[in-house]
Amino acid sequence: ESGQSGNIDYSEARYWYQKAASIIDHADAYIHLGKLYEEGKGGPISYEEALQCYKNAAMQGRVTGKYNQGRMLEHFPSPENATKAVELYQEVLQKDPFHTGAQFLLGTHYQRGTGIAKDLQKAEQIYRDTAGHSGAKIRIFLMKHHGDVADAEILEHRQLFEEIAERTKNAEERVHKELEKEEQRCDDLYLHSIFCECKKEL
Repeated sequence: ESGQSGNIDYSEARYWYQKAASIIDHADAYIHLGKLYEEGKGGPISYEEALQCYKNAAMQGRVTGKYNQGRMLEHFPSPENATKAVELYQEVLQKDPFHTGAQFLLGTHYQRGTGIAKDLQKAEQIYRDTAGHSGAKIRIFLMKHHGDVADAEILEHRQLFEEIAERTKNAEERVHKELEKEEQRCDDLYLHSIFCECKKEL
């Protein structure tokens, strides 16, 4: 529960999400419990437990569960897991064609040729389509830098470098001042609301 300061008691959150997940097979509980395992909130980090939670949510057809299951599989590299991750990203994109996270990670598999046939042109196109993703332009830059893509134009190469340099300028300061103060606060409030909702259902 929330303390007087408004902070989340993540250990208790884990407890209630585990009950909601095990007793009523609550998809949202699986997703949020997986996030707690993944981030080490309320206990140690466990990618294995996070993977299982996301997998359980994915089995209920949840797009978020499928995407996060794919992400967790990236922590356990193997040909089988790479193939499964690609399948999950493709399923996510069938439901949500503009899911930039799934697009970007699918692009990395096309670039490396893991879980799917290597296709650098396809990877570059995906990165261009997901240019708003934090890593997409960096991927394009690195592909051109290493000569993996034909017709690597010097001007575009330089523009990509300058844009990446501008976006990464003072990144640590922005993270500490904005991410921790705003995004984390919003995340905690949302997490608390779901936590209370799950508690009521038990």
